[in-house]
Amino acid sequence: MEKNCKQRRPCPFCGGNDYHVEYCDRTDRHHIVCENCGAEGPIVKRDELLSTWNMAKRRKYDRP
Repeated sequence: MEKNCKQRRPCPFCGGNDYHVEYCDRTDRHHIVCENCGAEGPIVKRDELLSTWNMAKRRKYDRP
């Protein structure tokens, strides 16, 4: 995962902290899936996973 990002933030929809990474296709694309609510992050290169998940619009569950 990314070196610049210290940790993955909670799910922007449910605030959950359990997740898994799914491999999507042969172009080395992946996405994060929340285990609590099933929300899926955008499909991106593996080294962009955390930054795109962490940039998702936060709701009341945001913890800086």
